[in-house]
Amino acid sequence: MSHTLKHLQSQRSTLAVAILLFAGSLQAQNIVIQNQSVNEGDVGTVNMDFPITINPVSAMPITLNYSTGAVGTATAGSDYTAVTNASITIPANTASAIARVVVLSERLVEAQESFTVTINNNSAGTIVTNQALGQINNDDQSVLSIASVAQAEGNTAGTLSFTASLSNPVQGAVSANVSSTDGTAVAPSDYTALNQTLNFASAVTSQSFTVTTVGDTIVEADERFSLSLGSLNVPAALVGSISLSAAPISGTLNNDDSATLSLNSQGQAEGNVGNTPMSFTATLSNPVQGGISATANTSDGNNANALLNATVADLDYVALVNAPISIAGTTQNLAVQIVGDTDVEPNQSFRLTLSNVVLPAGVASSALTIAAPGVGTINNDDATGISITSASLIEGNAATSSMTFALTLSSTNKDPVSVSFSTGGGTATPGTDYTQSTGTAIFAPNTLTQSITVPIRGDLALENTETFTLSLSNPIGASIATPSAIGTITNDDSVTLGINDVATGEPNGTLSFAVTLTGSSEIPVAVNFATENGTALAPQDYLASSGILTFAPGVSSLSLPVTLINDSLIEDTETFGMRLSNPQPAAPSVLLNPTLGTGSILNDDFPIQVSTLDWRGMLMMSLLLLGIAGMAIRRVR
Repeated sequence: MSHTLKHLQSQRSTLAVAILLFAGSLQAQNIVIQNQSVNEGDVGTVNMDFPITINPVSAMPITLNYSTGAVGTATAGSDYTAVTNASITIPANTASAIARVVVLSERLVEAQESFTVTINNNSAGTIVTNQALGQINNDDQSVLSIASVAQAEGNTAGTLSFTASLSNPVQGAVSANVSSTDGTAVAPSDYTALNQTLNFASAVTSQSFTVTTVGDTIVEADERFSLSLGSLNVPAALVGSISLSAAPISGTLNNDDSATLSLNSQGQAEGNVGNTPMSFTATLSNPVQGGISATANTSDGNNANALLNATVADLDYVALVNAPISIAGTTQNLAVQIVGDTDVEPNQSFRLTLSNVVLPAGVASSALTIAAPGVGTINNDDATGISITSASLIEGNAATSSMTFALTLSSTNKDPVSVSFSTGGGTATPGTDYTQSTGTAIFAPNTLTQSITVPIRGDLALENTETFTLSLSNPIGASIATPSAIGTITNDDSVTLGINDVATGEPNGTLSFAVTLTGSSEIPVAVNFATENGTALAPQDYLASSGILTFAPGVSSLSLPVTLINDSLIEDTETFGMRLSNPQPAAPSVLLNPTLGTGSILNDDFPIQVSTLDWRGMLMMSLLLLGIAGMAIRRVR
């Protein structure tokens, strides 16, 4: 029983403590949620913890719910993460807690934004302040800047494209003014001046604009102008968060033009006395802004043939040594003094070179190229003429002989004179009648005569007198007075024409003489022929014949036929002649031997043996005698 009593007493003690504790927990707690603010940040998230205080502390745990509200300028989902009835358990005997809202960081420049957090559903105590304001502080800045631009100038109008940029987007419209200022580039000759407003819509970070450029072909330094930003206009709440960059802004027009500096070549007559200027022109293919300067120097000619070089030592011209020259535009003249004389000499040349070019500051040396030197040619105006005389030579029968042509200068020469020569043309055949000849004849200084020989080839063939031409060309140190001469090869060969004697019987009807050419002929040979009466008479015994007989080259024998008259008369052998005359070519090229051939007509008629005739025979004899008598009468007539 005593044990039971002790147990009951123990339970009463525990209950008493519990009652005391419960009584304490029933004492009212004041619960307050406080406002909070954080900087937004640029990336990720930031925790905004709202402080909650409990006074006095509770001996029992306390559970609260909290939610974010739509009141304020912040937007759930983009500025912060919304909370709905999130539960907070505050442990017993704890004086504070937090309600956490996650803020979404970003780079947008914007005004401060806010939202609310509300607590409710307390398990005990009195909520003195059930709503707090959360403020998201903008910590972003944005700088408006323009990147400098450089590009080739070009030869015609173009544009420079600039980009204006905000370093961070801005909530709300932003505007600023941009204007140009001349530097080494000057408006309007190099570009068109700019003064305009740049407008950025909300959250837009870049804006493009252009400056019109004026292209040209002038060689110049790279040119620049500058741009300035001003008159910034931003939302009132963002003043101080947006600024204009202080970095310099430039537009650069890079020179893309080049020029070639050249000298023309020039030539003029030398003159006989004193000095005369030979004018050269220095030319820039494109103008150079600010002009250039250079020096001019002469140098003797460098032709492989020294006779063609003008030299200071020979007093052909007066040297220029580092003569200054300036070119403000594209051309400038300069002169070299030429020294006159009366010497007969070839046209001679010297060189004029430009060097030591000085360009305006900023112009790259690579923008200018110096062309080859100019060449000055001093044209000889003192005359000597080369003449050549024709020549002739008897051909000869074998080997070769030389035909000599005489060359003559009309006046003495200071330097050697040369002239080229060549054979050709005419009726003579090179390689057969003469040897083709080419070469150069040279007159030594102060020599008036020279000769040219051409080998002539001899032979035994009859041919015409033949010719060829010796022509002069390419004179150096003189002119050609007589451009050509004729070489005559006189034929000294001959052939002989002869005619034979011929005999034939009357009944054959034709008697043919043979005419023979002895020797070789490369040309046609002709001879006249004609019959002459002897004891044979034309036309009773033969038919007269005359004409021209022609031997083609290579033919050595031709025949002359004569028609015979056949009769039955008993007569002696009769003769007539065939005479050759007037050969072509004439003697001594064509000789006649013999000139006369004799044609003999052999009798073929004989007496008739007459026996005792009867009356028939007597009749036949009478008729025969009458016929003979008739022929005799005709012959007498």
